Amino acid sequence: MNRFCLGFKACMVLGASLLFASNAFAVDACKETMGHSGNGTTVSSNGSGAVGSSGLNYEIWFQGGSNSMTYYNNGTFSAKWSGSSDFLARVGLKYNSDKTHSQIGYFTADYSYTKTGSAQYGYIGIYGWTKNPEVEYYIVDDWFSKPSTQYLGTHMGELTVDGGTYDIYTYTRVQQPSISGTSTFPQFFSVRRTPRTCGHIDISAHFKKWDELFHGQSGNSGVTLKLGNLYEVKLLTEAGGNATGTVDYSYLAITSNGTAGSGTTGSSASAGVSSSSAQQVAQTPYKGAIAVPGVVEAENYDVGGQNNAYYDSDDTNEGNATYRTGDGVDIVSLGDGYAVGYTTAGEWLEYTVNVGSDGVYDFVLKASNGGSAANTVSMTLDNAAIATAEIPNGKDWDTYTEVSGTTSSIKAGAHILRVTFDDASTNLDKITFSKQGTETTLMNYSGLRGSRNYQVFDLQGRLLGWISVNKGASVPIAVGAKFHRAGLYVVKDGGALRTISVK
Repeated sequence: MNRFCLGFKACMVLGASLLFASNAFAVDACKETMGHSGNGTTVSSNGSGAVGSSGLNYEIWFQGGSNSMTYYNNGTFSAKWSGSSDFLARVGLKYNSDKTHSQIGYFTADYSYTKTGSAQYGYIGIYGWTKNPEVEYYIVDDWFSKPSTQYLGTHMGELTVDGGTYDIYTYTRVQQPSISGTSTFPQFFSVRRTPRTCGHIDISAHFKKWDELFHGQSGNSGVTLKLGNLYEVKLLTEAGGNATGTVDYSYLAITSNGTAGSGTTGSSASAGVSSSSAQQVAQTPYKGAIAVPGVVEAENYDVGGQNNAYYDSDDTNEGNATYRTGDGVDIVSLGDGYAVGYTTAGEWLEYTVNVGSDGVYDFVLKASNGGSAANTVSMTLDNAAIATAEIPNGKDWDTYTEVSGTTSSIKAGAHILRVTFDDASTNLDKITFSKQGTETTLMNYSGLRGSRNYQVFDLQGRLLGWISVNKGASVPIAVGAKFHRAGLYVVKDGGALRTISVK
């Protein structure tokens, strides 16, 4: 995990160690001044590089005009431009594009600046790119002229954080300049409704909201709307359209070791942070990383709080279990453990998992459906979709069904698994993963044993008939041989109903 921070009250340097101390007190960038450190280095051609030994990176890029930026040892910078069709100057964190934002840490920034000049358009705030897929993103706190929806694209939703409300958009750029050359890629925007020139930015809150809103969506030209591996996270000033002006950052601090609710907005140390998000901490496993193959118990989602390790539509734990009662996740008690219930569409949970080896995995998801139609649950790994499970209509939250399925190919190592409830009224008990091709997967689907007779139903609950399965044989194969049709079936094993997939 990278840890970079700037400013006397935000950091303490002891020898070669950098200790982040922002949680002990609030930094108000609107009141405090870092100022420029050292003589500064001026650059006037497109390029990027290290900012001294601060661990930060600068970049300047422009088209046309006379332009320059001067960066200082502590990361603060100033810039000026004249007659530029597009000018960008930024300082912040740069990465190898091999990890997602959630794998790296929790991103926050504090800043204060002044500006002069005019431009047809301009974005001031947080800026960066991801790779695989390639995405250009902006968190816009201020501007030279208010960004036009003509260039922001489709309105996807909103986010209230850091004392203000941001409107969220996405726009597809077709064969335009990018970090890979010329390409077609989506842009993500969070645009603050009321501009400001100083304050605190909870960057990861925007990342999380984009992940939520863009899940499973596609943009123009068929581009995938999801964040990839981080290339950079930087404080930016951009101005374009025969732009002329200046900018001077007197306070600049950015870190991947922040926490939700830290920092300030304006002069109030608690402004703009809800009571639930203010209690968040950095995302960590609840009982250690969960091994895959293995069992993901729904109630053992990561520590980190609302919009960080989980998203729940309200702050109240509506479940009847005395388990993790301090969170807003609704946990219900089962005879042999716990489940997550009282779900609404769009809620999600995240788990830190450790995948043992590359490959495709089979899973058995145990859930109940109290709604009037089939519900779906979606799974992503580091924001990439890996599987969807359909839970048949049971009209009963107390009857749990086991649904089997297969993931796409996934890589070994540590990952963030997100489970999203696409529909309301789903209770989730657990998800069991097994490596495809293992004996457990082939011979013992959903825990059903051979040498028994089973009733088989369709997803509407209509009895299709009976099957007899020899000991050690595959129940899905027996169902397929009997009914000669691929798809989902419900098998009654004693008093339990289990959903299986026939391919």
